[in-house]
Parts: sequence; structure tokens; C-alpha cells
Amino acid sequence: GPEDSAPSDAAEAGPPPRDVDDEGTALLEKIGYVCQYMCFDLPIDHSLMIENLLDPAHIPFAHEGTIGRRSQAEPLEMKIKKTPRGIRGQVKEGYFNGFEAPCTIVLHTPPKPGKMDMWQYVNCTPTAPGQMRMVYRSYRNWATFVQWLPPLRRMFESFSTKIVFQDYNLLLGQQMRLREKGLAWNAAIQVDTLPVMYRNYWKRTFGKTDKDSPWWRGWDGSLDVEDLDRLGVFSKDFDCNGCAVPHRPHHPQNSLEVSGRLAPLRPQPAQG
Repeated sequence: GPEDSAPSDAAEAGPPPRDVDDEGTALLEKIGYVCQYMCFDLPIDHSLMIENLLDPAHIPFAHEGTIGRRSQAEPLEMKIKKTPRGIRGQVKEGYFNGFEAPCTIVLHTPPKPGKMDMWQYVNCTPTAPGQMRMVYRSYRNWATFVQWLPPLRRMFESFSTKIVFQDYNLLLGQQMRLREKGLAWNAAIQVDTLPVMYRNYWKRTFGKTDKDSPWWRGWDGSLDVEDLDRLGVFSKDFDCNGCAVPHRPHHPQNSLEVSGRLAPLRPQPAQG
């Protein structure tokens, strides 16, 4: 019966794929490379983070002051390639953004191709609609001494955390617009090909809301996907005009928050 075949099916599936380079070498065991590891639970939908990481055009705008500069924004053209477990997009030789089903991002972003190498693996695991866990691994063969100098290591981790929360602050607003029935990718351009392809995949998988959807439906099977979605909504407050506005959820790792003050999602009138 099915119970008898389950162990053999699991054995045939084999171990989960490892983080590897294009030659198939495990990055964790690659000589001369070190790994930076971070984990975040975030109140945003995992699909938005995946789309964001597949979109190289957002970097000059969302990451001003860290890894991007708006003054250096330029037109980009995305070239798509199929991979064994997903798709890969490239806008510059030696660099790529890749997606591996169901929820893994692979980025190759060498600071100096041929000398300074960098691979980033990001698992954007959905925990509920509107909620996710990000497990981030970055492998590099430069500044490896930082791993053994705690003050410098904290500086590296603080810088990487700030980059994550620059995306987070952007995606919170995007998630609210989608909850207000805004259309995803309503005005996509050519460089958006990769995230648009992912959104179509999402519609056939995690975006399904019928009985065949992958979402947990409660202990008795009656929980609707909209109920799960409401578990991740923001608390309400009121602005000076008496309008209800959602508040950003406080996140203890968000260095961009002002300590002790909640930041509304919508712009507020200037204080005269």
C-alpha cells in the first residue's frame, strides 16, 4: 500500500541539493571560501521577496547607500536560460539571478570576476500567506579573515542586514498595495521577464486557493486561505486626518527603524 512505498520513495529522492557552483562543487567545502549565514522571519509574502531578488533593476533604487546608487541606474536587458531545477536570468556577463523551485534564489555576484567571487543562496520559505522565513547563505573567497575578527564580522553582518531591510521596507508597501487589489506587474518591461515568469509559476502553485492549494487548512480542514492571510496583517493606527493607516510591524533586527517609534506605511503630513 502507500504506507509501504513511502520509505522507498523518500530513499529514491535522495538528500536535498547542496549549495554548489556551476561546476557542481559544494561551496561550503570549497577551498578558500567562507560562508556568512543569516536567518530572518518576516511579515511579507515569500513570493514578493523572490520576485525582488530576481529583479536586478531594483538595486540602484532600493539600495541607495549600500550596494546601489540611483545616479548609476541604466537600461538593462534580461537574457533567460533554463536550468535543471528552474530558470536563470543574466543582464551582465559573469553575473546572474536564478530561481530553483519551489522557493530558492541563487545569485552569482562577483565583485571582481576571476579574482573576487561571491555566491548567494536564499531560501524564501513561506510560513503562511503574507509571512516567510528567509535563510541566507553567502559564500566568498575575499576578506575571509573577517570570519575570525568578531568586530569586523559584526560590521559585515550589520551591512548585510541593512540590505535585507531596505528590501523589506519596500516590500511591505508593495504587499499592502496588492491587498488593496493592485495588479502585480501591471506595467512590466523586458528586464522584468524573470520575475514575471516566476509570478506565473506562483499562480499555478502557491497562488492557488482551492482545495488543491498547498496551504495548511487548519486542524479540521476548514480554515480558508484568507484566514491564514489575515494572520499576517498589520495593526491599525490613525493619522492626523483621522484616517486609518497600517503600521509597519516592529522587527528587532531592522536597523532602519527609529528606536521606540512605529513608522506608518503611508507618508504623513509635514509637521508645521
